[in-house]
Amino acid sequence: MKNQMNENNRISKVLTTEEITAIQQCITTLKKELNFLQNLTPNERKNLPKINSANKIFGEDSIHILEGKPQWIPAILTAEEARKDMTLFE
Repeated sequence: MKNQMNENNRISKVLTTEEITAIQQCITTLKKELNFLQNLTPNERKNLPKINSANKIFGEDSIHILEGKPQWIPAILTAEEARKDMTLFE
């Protein structure tokens, strides 16, 4: 029984005070640098369009179309903003 417990205990680590401080500083830095991120409701997470590996090519093609500035695309959709989103994804 003891061997089975050891096999299931895949992590055995006690963080030092210095490690905890370093981790907390990194988290603080991440929050500061990523302050543009927004909280989404579960419904928004489900329904907002997403860039992922399955539709990346579609996203890139869409950016090329936006760069051509066709009149039938609303002015609020810009290649610049779409490119920023794609860059964040990559």
